[in-house]
Amino acid sequence: MIIGDEMKVNLVGPLSFYGKRAWKQELFPLQNLSLPAIAALTPEEHEISFFDIKDSFNHDGSVKGDVIDADMVGVSVLTIFANQASAISEACRERGVYSVHGGIHASALPHESPADTVFVGEAEGQWEAFLEDFKRGEPKRFYVNNGKRPRTIKLKKPRTDLLTRSGLGLNYVAPIEYSRGCPHSCEYCCVPIFGKGYSMRPVEDIVNEIEGIEQKYLFFISNNLVGMPKQTKEMLMAIKDMEKKWIGAATPDSIVSDHELVELMSDSGCVGLFYGFESLSDEYIKSLNNPRKKIGTYEDCIKISKDYGIAPEGSFIFGSDYDDCSVFERVLEFIQRNKIPLLSLHILTPYPGTRLHAKMEEQNRLISKDFSEYDTEHVVFRPKHMTPEELHEGFHDFYKEAHSLTNSAKRLLDRHTLRNPWVILGNMGYTLTV
Repeated sequence: MIIGDEMKVNLVGPLSFYGKRAWKQELFPLQNLSLPAIAALTPEEHEISFFDIKDSFNHDGSVKGDVIDADMVGVSVLTIFANQASAISEACRERGVYSVHGGIHASALPHESPADTVFVGEAEGQWEAFLEDFKRGEPKRFYVNNGKRPRTIKLKKPRTDLLTRSGLGLNYVAPIEYSRGCPHSCEYCCVPIFGKGYSMRPVEDIVNEIEGIEQKYLFFISNNLVGMPKQTKEMLMAIKDMEKKWIGAATPDSIVSDHELVELMSDSGCVGLFYGFESLSDEYIKSLNNPRKKIGTYEDCIKISKDYGIAPEGSFIFGSDYDDCSVFERVLEFIQRNKIPLLSLHILTPYPGTRLHAKMEEQNRLISKDFSEYDTEHVVFRPKHMTPEELHEGFHDFYKEAHSLTNSAKRLLDRHTLRNPWVILGNMGYTLTV
């Protein structure tokens, strides 16, 4: 099979939120950069269209015709959408359309993919090589790029111009990729599947990209914004006069131990930071082999963030081997006492390719292989100190209580939070969906 110089390429993926977080797409339309990044690697002579995988099916479950009306269909696969990705590839095969899978799930389980070609790891370098092979009629089954990351990476500007705006558009946020990877490797985390190490983009590349962004609000989509604090400070100094507002993710210890960093964050427009607190169990945190994560820093981190006008979002995971049914009450008390304005709450989920999944499989504790349930809202394994039913019911009852109007109001009645109206909107979104 030899394809001409011009192709119609349809790229499919999760372009927006899903599950309990789906309402965020309406209030804060934040688009995923996976497909725009692939489009940026694709020569301009090819026609590219984006499709949200959630909207790619008819009511009867069949794949919509326009999704597979192409010379090639590429799908960025999250575990929760693995079944849909397979259905799209099967539909492509029936129509004689070439299908490609990439993304975190395809990288974790490449041999389970029904696609004609599967990408393992990040696409840079591999996608371009594949297009050349495809043009010659010699595409490979696998393209692998999962080695150790370099300290510095050069990325092409993502084709966000191909995205369509959705939702109500309040505080419309533009995503920007600052770094890749994480210096740590927690057992539940999928990030190491794409390669070990932590890479940053050159500061001048970040500045040039931000100068071309019209939106006032930015979201640095890096897993850890402060993996290299010195370089992060250089970047913050470079953007502090650009009059942008931004949110990102950081580690609690970096906030507590480096007030110069926090001050630069605030001066450069930071209005919110995501913190992976994950647990209040010292034993569990120690088991993650992440020496920088210390529960003793959590409360100081929250206070310091608020003092600098930065709204903290606390992430908590339920169901570890150190949790019993008392975990919900303890975490709720901590959240309310510290008035954490934004919450990210999850059931522990052993995603394929993680060390947690390998451990659960070895211990015969997986109770579901239905990937549609791997959304951090279902229990897919057997907990150690709870039944699956106790974890499921306890989590969802906790979720409702944490986001009840009464508890949300108590957390929001804080002088630091009240000066960030977008935080109040965010809380109300959760409150209205419980």
